[in-house]
Amino acid sequence: MDNYREEELRKAYPEFPYASAGLSDELTFRDFIDWFILERIQPSNGKTIVREFAEKSTLSPEVKERIIQMENVKFGEYEILDTAKETETNEFYVTVGDRDNEFYEVLVPKENVAQYMKGWTAVGRLHPWGSFYVLVGVVRLKAPELSHSKFISAEDIMKLYERDEIRKAESITVNPNSTLSSILNKYPAHWLNGICVALRIETKGRKRNKVKEAVRVLTSGRLCEIINGLPDECRQALTFILIKGGWVKYGVVSRKFDSEIGYWWNENPPKSTLGLLRLHGLLFIGRTGIGGRMYTIAAVPAELRKKISECVEEG
Repeated sequence: MDNYREEELRKAYPEFPYASAGLSDELTFRDFIDWFILERIQPSNGKTIVREFAEKSTLSPEVKERIIQMENVKFGEYEILDTAKETETNEFYVTVGDRDNEFYEVLVPKENVAQYMKGWTAVGRLHPWGSFYVLVGVVRLKAPELSHSKFISAEDIMKLYERDEIRKAESITVNPNSTLSSILNKYPAHWLNGICVALRIETKGRKRNKVKEAVRVLTSGRLCEIINGLPDECRQALTFILIKGGWVKYGVVSRKFDSEIGYWWNENPPKSTLGLLRLHGLLFIGRTGIGGRMYTIAAVPAELRKKISECVEEG
């Protein structure tokens, strides 16, 4: 890093795409440096630092290829599916899976093996390393929501039910250009009623009438008023998605903006950035086919994109 002056690091910092809330300055800087070396494209040559290093080095072609692979970083939440296993070369790895049902064998340092427990979730980035993957940057480990003790409380059961219902609701089949009414008609009643409350619409009556009224409100002159009433982070998230064509893979946007939601929107409406957009009918999550595989995407309803863009620019 001696060749990169402090000024160049400072210029690059606003581009850093990952959330650092709750991290110490030391961890934030470490996370930034990993991104700076592995992922950031240098304006001067259109390459990452890691690729430039590999191409200029006198290392063997095999090692060069491994090093260049390091720039293929994926961010996500990875559930640990088994206990750590040992390789023939005395390295340790765990098998993890993401929400798109992709599976990875991830190397973990021997001294940290005990932390990677089956059922826990690793939130962070990984990249290929030969036939394995390696976690990079700051990794957060989350305990499973359901207690492993013999006694399971009613609260545990409710959390499990809520998580399962959210997963079902987010697994609806969509396409990137789905309309608002087609999405709302697939929503569970709790979500639709929560949207009605947020949009100041009557929650009583038939589902089709509530969907029709929600569409009317969001395609009316109230749209800009609704958007301007949301926090700045919500408008930033909308701009981020619209710039990319109105939809993105969910992992791309959830790593940049907080996304936590519950199931009972009518009683406990979401407060996160992406949750607020969903609560106001401005964003939906669903599964779509891309390149022969199913992926979870976040999309702005097709008929709202142009007007939302105008509202954000005016605001």
